[in-house]
Amino acid sequence: MDAEQVSRARIAHLGLAAGSSQDPVAVVRALGAVQAQDYGPALWSLGDRTGLPLAAVEAPVLAGTLIRTHVLRPTWHLVPAEDLRWMLSLTAPRVQAFNAPYYRANRLDAAALEHARLTVRDLVGQAGQLTRPRLRAGLVAAGIDLADIRLALILMHAELTATICSGVPEGKQQSYALFEDRIPVDRELTRDQALAELAVRYFTSHGPASVPDLRWWASLTRPDILRGIELAGDRLRQDELAGIPLWGPADPAPSPPDGAPRGHLLQAYDEYVVGYSRTKYVLDLAGLAARRPPEVTLRNHVMLLDGQLCGHWRRTLRRGTVLIEVTPERPLGIAELAALEAEAVRHGEFLGLDATLSTLDTALRTAP
Repeated sequence: MDAEQVSRARIAHLGLAAGSSQDPVAVVRALGAVQAQDYGPALWSLGDRTGLPLAAVEAPVLAGTLIRTHVLRPTWHLVPAEDLRWMLSLTAPRVQAFNAPYYRANRLDAAALEHARLTVRDLVGQAGQLTRPRLRAGLVAAGIDLADIRLALILMHAELTATICSGVPEGKQQSYALFEDRIPVDRELTRDQALAELAVRYFTSHGPASVPDLRWWASLTRPDILRGIELAGDRLRQDELAGIPLWGPADPAPSPPDGAPRGHLLQAYDEYVVGYSRTKYVLDLAGLAARRPPEVTLRNHVMLLDGQLCGHWRRTLRRGTVLIEVTPERPLGIAELAALEAEAVRHGEFLGLDATLSTLDTALRTAP
């Protein structure tokens, strides 16, 4: 495979070729997990793939069938509640090892972490669920030092030890509930079964991708990933990109057809952007990111045409409308601008607002 073929295949496998009005839980299940430290933008990642409005993609989070918690890396992910137990069994020890230097730097030894975990468990158990500010107040009242980033580390540790997970959001506030109250116990996997399942989930949705890509995504060791691939058997297919072994689904989805360009306005932490390490470069074959001014980073939302980076975007919400301002990093043709306008309309529909597209770089000449 060449890099452009890999890029197009990923667009198809990640569900970005066309919205299909799927159940949002089915989308997250297929992807394995969706990075979600920015809650609102993460919901757009689901809306972009399903064609459903904001309320419909948030409903599973409110119902507890999608959980927002720390599981694959030291950041939040959305994950189906039914999958959280077996995923944590694989990845929590790896994330805890990554966090160990931060625990030491913040004077959180094993005894301090266990004392804080039990206090968190008692506070949340007594209340049913607690927002972060209320948990902070309870921990302070219990005499626990929360200087620097200790609160974040304590709560992450409690999530990784299956003590708490996300509850029902209270307005814009993340809440926490007891793990045992929110997570079903009807699906237990052996370690080998879990390794195979995670390998299949990742490579069928994010593939074609490499072992280092999955190692980044799920914090697993190389031997564990290779074991998962071996156990997956004929559910995965091997390819190659510039000498790098890649794996993808045994029955690849058809790549998006050539013809009219397809635009995407992705949030900066969409799986197409953050789901890779060694082969992430295939989304920017023109090398546009390297030419950016220092103040422009991928924290700006990512603008794509046919799976390739072409600029960045931001939005401003107004009464009844959303202004979407795009900054191209190369000249755009009329059909390409039309594709981005269509995507802006889709984003407006997701929000229930009328959308207006504005090009910020007025000095950039439009290509024929």
